[in-house]
Amino acid sequence: MNDLSRYIKLLERLPRGRVVAVDLSRNMLDEACAHLAPRFGRRAEYVHADLASLPFDEVFDGIFSTAAFHWVPDHPSLFRSMYRSLKPGGWLVAQCGGGPNIARLLRRASVLMATEPYASHFPGWRDPRELGISPYAPS
Repeated sequence: MNDLSRYIKLLERLPRGRVVAVDLSRNMLDEACAHLAPRFGRRAEYVHADLASLPFDEVFDGIFSTAAFHWVPDHPSLFRSMYRSLKPGGWLVAQCGGGPNIARLLRRASVLMATEPYASHFPGWRDPRELGISPYAPS
């Protein structure tokens, strides 16, 4: 959580909402708390937990994750855990990498999404890596 700007933007966009920061590292949670608590108080909570076994059942309207999935070796458990944590109809927005380190992958995905048989599945596709343009982010 070196860059908390996305979480700050999320809290600003949800003036009556709450954010629960989850991390396996207590140091990361302490860092998040040090930056978020003075400004957002009890609107931000901090939970020490493994993403692959979250202690929540149908609690969240949405899950926003940044640069975390590659640290979880068991992706089937990760996604089951997140699905279980979401309320019915809940959303997931995840940033899994960025910038130059995935540029080649993004170019290839763009080509594939523009050609059949895939193009018909991506009409109006917008890059969801930025919170502000995600089709699933709260308006």
